[in-house]
Amino acid sequence: IGGKDSPYTVKKMPLWQVVEHQIPVWNRAKFSGIIGLGHPKYMPEGFRHPPAKETAPDQLLLPAMGIDMFSICLERGLLKPGWMAMGPKVQALAKHPGFTSVPVVGDVHWGLRMLEVQAEGLNVSNPCPTGCGAIVDSGTSFIAVPPSAKPLTHAIETKLKMDCSNLHEMPVLRIQLDGAVVELPPMAYIIKVNGYCQTAFMDMDSMSQFGPVWILGVPFLRYHYTVFDRQNMQIHFARSTPACEPIFDTPGVAGNSSFVAAGQGLYSRRVFAPEDYEPMEADRNEALPAPDSKTFVF
Repeated sequence: IGGKDSPYTVKKMPLWQVVEHQIPVWNRAKFSGIIGLGHPKYMPEGFRHPPAKETAPDQLLLPAMGIDMFSICLERGLLKPGWMAMGPKVQALAKHPGFTSVPVVGDVHWGLRMLEVQAEGLNVSNPCPTGCGAIVDSGTSFIAVPPSAKPLTHAIETKLKMDCSNLHEMPVLRIQLDGAVVELPPMAYIIKVNGYCQTAFMDMDSMSQFGPVWILGVPFLRYHYTVFDRQNMQIHFARSTPACEPIFDTPGVAGNSSFVAAGQGLYSRRVFAPEDYEPMEADRNEALPAPDSKTFVF
């Protein structure tokens, strides 16, 4: 990874060839490979091929290269680039008090506990009353939600006008994770298709040992500088500028500048910029889908 003098090299790495798939967007995709960035040292049970127990498990890319920590941030806006970084700078950032750390609970995925989700101004019950599981994933184009989130997404869809005339009235999403509260403005969940606005939630009916599964996909990474920490099994968050510079907030508050936890929910005084209430031009046919599995073992 990087230039010819990069320390991140590996001499031998097994590759899997995709010979058949049911993902239409891949037929038009402009990439030649998928690089997995999972935190396990070896390929987990159930994912190996061939699955015979006598076959030695393959070592995964990050441990093979000696990478214990890396960051991902995506710039905001149409056709803007994204950035992946590793090395001393990322390790130093993760220790900055402006970053909020959340424990990774998954043995396979970058999985987190999700405790509550609210949409500002909408009287909708918490879709995670007994907890949910959330995966931070750069390979999912939108936010994937479970059936328990239907009342929430329906209320948002009902409020949104197709002619995009009330975007300034749309709610901020507040997500309480195990150790951090993150916020996402309307730009993270509203897209414009052929001149009309619509919500961009993906349906996902999967259950984990922590509850219904959410995927915090590309929109999440557009608003949060995210450090994935294999060594300490944590994910570190800081909200980011449109150009992917981390913005340091009060420790414990990854998405807003003032937060109070109360029995009635989550409250914030953070104000997003006007452009954060504008929809992203998008084509659903080009979206990378959420993983298709009834059961997730984190």
